[in-house]
Amino acid sequence: MAQFKPRPARKARFKASMPVLRRIRAVHDTLVELVREVPGALEVVPCGDGALVLVGTPPGEFQMIWVTRDGFTRLEEAAEAGHIPSDRVAAVREHLRSAYQGTSWDVRHMAELDHRPILVTESDALRRAAREAVGQLLA
Repeated sequence: MAQFKPRPARKARFKASMPVLRRIRAVHDTLVELVREVPGALEVVPCGDGALVLVGTPPGEFQMIWVTRDGFTRLEEAAEAGHIPSDRVAAVREHLRSAYQGTSWDVRHMAELDHRPILVTESDALRRAAREAVGQLLA
């Protein structure tokens, strides 16, 4: 009689639907670099040719990183370095916190990037808030 050998447990892998992956395709390489460098929970808000990455636990404590094809900018570090006024970064955080709290959970999708789970949020309201706020901040 053959013996039954249980298979080792496999780590669950998150995959995203094609529409979600298309949203982040423009900044994929930069996101991979960011995922390798930044620890903690990541939530990506695709914004056309860029993306806003929220690191931490929004709407509570979180950091904001603006991602483009050319690289990424940690908004809090830019404020500490004096490149952006810190009061404007704080105002952007509060604006995004408000928009985030009004975002439904049904527009959030789990995905995997470089073997790491990330959350991708496809909210038009949050996307507009991010593009306007971060655009004014980095202009």
